Parts: sequence; C-alpha cells; structure tokens
Amino acid sequence: MLFKRIIFLSLIAFMFGVLTYNFLPRTTVISAQIPLLGKRELVNESAVIIYGKVLDIYKSKWSNSNFQKGENIPNKIVTDVLVEVKKVYKGEPYDKKEIIVRAGN
Repeated sequence: MLFKRIIFLSLIAFMFGVLTYNFLPRTTVISAQIPLLGKRELVNESAVIIYGKVLDIYKSKWSNSNFQKGENIPNKIVTDVLVEVKKVYKGEPYDKKEIIVRAGN
C-alpha cells in the first residue's frame, strides 16, 4: 500500500513538473548594434561596390589574429566569402576576377 502511494505521488509530482515547465516563458536574448543606414549612406560610405557571383563560403572563425576565442580581445565571428567579380560599380577591388568579402565585422 505504501509503495502504491509513493508511485502515485511521484507521478503527480512528475506531471506537475512537466506542466509547469511547458508554461514557463522561453526568452532568447540577442544583443547587437547594427546601424540602420539608407541606400545613399551605404553607397557613400563604401570604398568598393561590385556585382558578382558567390563561389565559396568558407568556415566561420573568430576575428582576432589567432582565429580563436579570447578573453581580452575582440570576439567577433566572421565568415569569408569568395566572390567572382562580374561588374565594378565603384572603386577598385584588389583583384578584378575574384575577391574575398569578410562578413560579420
């Protein structure tokens, strides 16, 4: 009789826990600062503007010199993208055929 009572109370406690967990708010916090710029501002502040085709997306890495997460150094994750240059709209890219664009800075 005592064993059945323990099992019954354990089941009730388990069900209460599951119900409570399902009703808890799930909040994801993302913190970033992305300046909202218009098309004219983006064009004016860009040194080079090209039209091209993405050839390869390389593995993401940390932006510091060792490409590792550090304690007292900037910790941004960046991804290099290889782009085939089709047309240059502004400036002079360092290569007329293919360039690497660093995304995430």
